[in-house]
Amino acid sequence: LKVLKSLDRESQSFYNLVVQVHDLPQLPASRFTSTAHVSIILLDVNDNPPAFLSPKLTYIPENTPIDTIVFKA
Repeated sequence: LKVLKSLDRESQSFYNLVVQVHDLPQLPASRFTSTAHVSIILLDVNDNPPAFLSPKLTYIPENTPIDTIVFKA
């Protein structure tokens, strides 16, 4: 996941996303797909980079710069 625009906690502090990924197999192999539900909660903490509290839980500050990678598996 990557931040593509400025986030403003005052206008929206919570996001629910459905993330879907799939592979690109060589034909005639079948395509595999996986879906995950992601909840994002913006904290009102300025001047701090994103921090990962656990492999499945991440808090993203509202002032996270555009193009910041916030989770990478």
